[in-house]
Amino acid sequence: MVYFGNVMLFITTVASVVVVSLFVTRLQGVYKPERLKIPYRSIYVLFGLATLTSMILLYGFIAMDFAFEYVANNSSSNMGLFYRISAFWAGHEGSFLFWLWLISGISALIAFFRDRIRDKLTSIALLVMGSVQIFFLIFLLFVANPFKAAYIVIDTGLGINPLLMHWAMIFHPPTLFVGYAAMVVPFAYAIAALVDKDASSEWVERSQRWTIFAWLFLSIGIFLGALWAYVVLGWGGYWGWDPVENASLLPWFGGLALLHSFHIYKQRKSFKHWALGLSVFSFVMVMVGTFITRSGIIQSVHAFEQNSAVVALFGIFLLTIIAGSVYLMATRWQLFESEHVFSSLFSRDIMYHLNNIIMLFASTVLLFGAFLPLFAGGASIGTDAYEQIARPIGIVFLAIISICPLVSFGQTDLNRFLKRIAIPTGVTVVSAVPLFYYWQSLNDMITAVNPKALPPPDGWMGYVGLLVAVFAATAVFVAIGTRIKTRYKATGGKLLPTIAGYFVKTPGAAGGFIAHLGMAIIVAGLIGSSMFTASLIKTIPNKAGETIKAADVEFKFKELKTTQGEGKEIYAANLEVTRKDDSKNTKQISPRIVFYQLQESTTREVDILYEPFRDIFVVFQGEDEKGLTFEIKINPLISFVWIGSILLVIGTVVAVWPRRKSSKGQ
Repeated sequence: MVYFGNVMLFITTVASVVVVSLFVTRLQGVYKPERLKIPYRSIYVLFGLATLTSMILLYGFIAMDFAFEYVANNSSSNMGLFYRISAFWAGHEGSFLFWLWLISGISALIAFFRDRIRDKLTSIALLVMGSVQIFFLIFLLFVANPFKAAYIVIDTGLGINPLLMHWAMIFHPPTLFVGYAAMVVPFAYAIAALVDKDASSEWVERSQRWTIFAWLFLSIGIFLGALWAYVVLGWGGYWGWDPVENASLLPWFGGLALLHSFHIYKQRKSFKHWALGLSVFSFVMVMVGTFITRSGIIQSVHAFEQNSAVVALFGIFLLTIIAGSVYLMATRWQLFESEHVFSSLFSRDIMYHLNNIIMLFASTVLLFGAFLPLFAGGASIGTDAYEQIARPIGIVFLAIISICPLVSFGQTDLNRFLKRIAIPTGVTVVSAVPLFYYWQSLNDMITAVNPKALPPPDGWMGYVGLLVAVFAATAVFVAIGTRIKTRYKATGGKLLPTIAGYFVKTPGAAGGFIAHLGMAIIVAGLIGSSMFTASLIKTIPNKAGETIKAADVEFKFKELKTTQGEGKEIYAANLEVTRKDDSKNTKQISPRIVFYQLQESTTREVDILYEPFRDIFVVFQGEDEKGLTFEIKINPLISFVWIGSILLVIGTVVAVWPRRKSSKGQ
C-alpha cells in the first residue's frame, strides 16, 4: 500500500499539471466556453485522484498498517478508531494531503455549478486554484510525503501526544484547514478579475459566500483550539499569544475586513482596491501562517522541526504570489477606481474604512511579533505586551461595529443619528453604576484570593470596555428591532411571521447583527477572563480534612486516589467545594495527574466548576515531601467567551445559509 500511495501521489501531480495546461491553452485567444468542456470535466477526475490518494493513507490508519512511517508515528494499536482517523491530519504530511483534497473538492464544486455557463472569470479562477494545487502536490511529493515506508515496522505504533486526544482537538485542525482551503476562492477570483480586467461586482458575487464559509470555519477552528487549551492544557487560559496561535488569527482578521469590503463593493461600487488587496492578503496570510507553523524557523511549542526545504519552497511560492498580485494590481489600479468617494467623515463608509485599517494593524502587530526573534537576536514580544496592545484595539473595534449600523452611507443626518443612539446610550448610562460596582468587585476579588496579587494597572480600561460592550449589544437589538418594526408596518402582518421573515428574507443583514452581538459578548468575556483572573498556588499536607480558602470558596481535601488501566496511571485528588453564601450546597471535583505508559508522558487533567459569571479552575500540580500542591484560578466572565463565540458562529451560518433563489447561479 505504501508503494501504491506513492504511485497515486505521482499520478495526481501529473494530472494536475495536465489540467492546468488544458486551461492555459483553451483560455488563449478568443474566449469560447465550449472549448472549456474538457478542462472543466477533468477537474472532477483530479478530485477523484486526490480522493483515492487520501483514502490510501486513511486505510493505513484504519488498518493500523505501520509500514507507513506517518501512520506509525501518529497512531497506535491502543487508540480507538475515531482517534486513528483523526490522526490523518495530526501531523505535517497528512494535514497537507487533507488540505490538498479540500482544495480539489472546492474546485470540483465550483466547476460543477458553473459547468453549463463556463464563464471566463470562473475559468481563470479555476486555473489559479489548479496552480495552487500543483504547489501542494510538489510539496507533498518532495518535502512532506505521507507515503514514506517505515525503516523498521513496529507492532504498536508510537501514538499521538495524549494531550491531543480530546474531542475539541480532533475537530480543531480540520475546521481550520477547511477555512484555509476555502480562502483560496476569493484570491483566485480576485486574480481572475485582474487578469480579465473585469471591475464589475461579478467576481465578488462568485466568491463572497465562499469567503463567509471560509471565515465561518476559521472562527470555529479558533474557538475549538481556545476551548481545548482551556480545558486540557491546565494553565487556566485559552490564548497564550504564541506565534502559531497568532498565525490562525492572520487570515481571520483579513477575512473579516474582506467580508465588509465585499459588502461595500456590491452595494456602493466602492472599496474595490480594498476588496482586491484583502483577497490577496487573506490568502497570503493563510500561507504565511502555515509557513510559521511548518518551517520551524519560529520558536514555538506548537511549531514543527526546522526544515530548510519548507523554507525554500514556501518562500518561492509566497514571493511568486505577492509579486504577481502586486504587478496585476499596479497595472490595473485605475480600472478598479471606486465609484463613490467619502463625502463625510461621519458616515458608514468611514466606519468600514476604519474597520479595515484596524484589522490590518492587528495583523501587522502579529506578524511583527512572530518574526521579531529572527531579526532581534531572539528577543520577542511577551504576553503582557500583546494584551496591552489588544485591549484598546478590541474596544475601539467594538465601538466601530456598534456605531456602524447607526450611521448612514454618504452623509449621516445628525438628528436621525441621535434618535438611533438614544436607547443604546440610555441603557449604557443606566448600567454604568452597577457595572462600576461589579468592576470594583473584580479588583477586590484578586486580592481576596491572593493578598500578594495586585489589580491590573490598566483595569480602568476593563470598565470602559464593559460599557462599550453594553452599548454594542443594545445597538444590535435596537437595529434588529427597528428593521422588524419597519417590515411589520409595511406588510401589516403578524409579529412572529414578520420576525421570521426578516431572518429568512434578509439573512445577510440578520446574520451580521447576530455576529456583532456575539462580538460584544466575546469582548466582555475577554475583559473579565484576561484582566481580572485571580490565581493562588497552595500546598497542603496529604491529610483528609485539610482546607484551602480562595475568596468566597473553600476547598476541603478528601483523598488521593490512584487507579490503573488502559496503559495509564491516574492520580486523582478528590476535593469538596463550598461557597460562603451557600455552605449547605457542596460540590465534588477531582483534578488528576495521568501518566501514559506508551508515550512515557504525564498530563494534568483540570477540573472546573462552571458558574454563570465565573469558572473555578483547579489543577493538581503533584505531590512532594511538603505535601499536595494545587493551583486555583477564578476566571470571571469566561463563559461569555464561549457564548459569544457560539453566537458569532450562528450569525455567520445565518448569513451564509442558502437563499431560496440563488443569485446568478451561485
